[in-house]
Amino acid sequence: MKALVSILVLVCLCITNALGEEHEWTNRQGKTIKAEFVSATNEAVVISMQGKNFEVKFANLVPESVALAKRLKGGTKAGPDFGKAWTVPSLDMDTLWCKPGTFMMGNPEAEVGRTETQHKVTLTQGFWLGKYEVTQGQYKGIMDKSERYIRLLKRTVDKSQNLDLPIAGFVSWEDATSFCEKLTRQEQAAGRLPRGYAYQLPTQAQWEYACRAGTTTAFSFGATLSQDQANFGKHVREAKPVGSYKPNAWGFHDMHGNVWEWCRGWGHVHGKDWVRDPTGPKTGRFRAFRGGGYGYSGSYCRSTLPLGNVSNFCESALGFRLSLGPSQ
Repeated sequence: MKALVSILVLVCLCITNALGEEHEWTNRQGKTIKAEFVSATNEAVVISMQGKNFEVKFANLVPESVALAKRLKGGTKAGPDFGKAWTVPSLDMDTLWCKPGTFMMGNPEAEVGRTETQHKVTLTQGFWLGKYEVTQGQYKGIMDKSERYIRLLKRTVDKSQNLDLPIAGFVSWEDATSFCEKLTRQEQAAGRLPRGYAYQLPTQAQWEYACRAGTTTAFSFGATLSQDQANFGKHVREAKPVGSYKPNAWGFHDMHGNVWEWCRGWGHVHGKDWVRDPTGPKTGRFRAFRGGGYGYSGSYCRSTLPLGNVSNFCESALGFRLSLGPSQ
């Protein structure tokens, strides 16, 4: 009887569904089928193979198929809604919406360790930013076919294989940008990106806006930063899984410490005039990174402090966070 059912299932998998809209479903064993959606529970989906005459329960789905099932079950459209948080389906990556706004970027004159001239910045368009730093698991999900990733994987990725750790150690600005480009192409193909939008590294203005989360102090938590609030300190020798510390007022984790985060633009951001949607200098020698990291003192974790290096530079405490906004 079981053999007969198995044969029937295999036959039905080959039949084109004539009544409903077909979708592609893939499980973690690598099997992909096209069928009509009927219903879903957790990581299993009931799909129709020949109208309403035969149903197969397809379980242990990959994240993309789980997300598709949730969307179809809820009757929601593909892609993010402006003004709302968005989870990238293919990576289970949470992003938070940052509404347009104006803030004071840079250091006030009285701030100790002042490096940037304070000036008013207006961001005229909202954007999404990663709730957490990009993790090893998420990076692997996009880049595991990259020759560079395969070559360096065994030597540099955390030996514990904790996929919730931030990706760092061999991620240059070029690598981070390549990740964004590959993810953008993938999500465009799936119809989940607004027209003219792309996954990118955040500009320094976007990064500081989200890091400050409405504050004007040196850190989003106040004038000082404690080791109960962030992973930093010269004695600290390793990153911690993303989300190990409480978020700032806007819900972003690890904007201070854990690992430095690449930004899109060049070098330092100096200015005194009111500017709108700044992207930084058009050229430069060093790409900027922000936020401080483990192994560094708290002064490096200030909301305003950028460091930088060449585009192919790598460092053990240097990773990145994802932004989604108008393509630039």
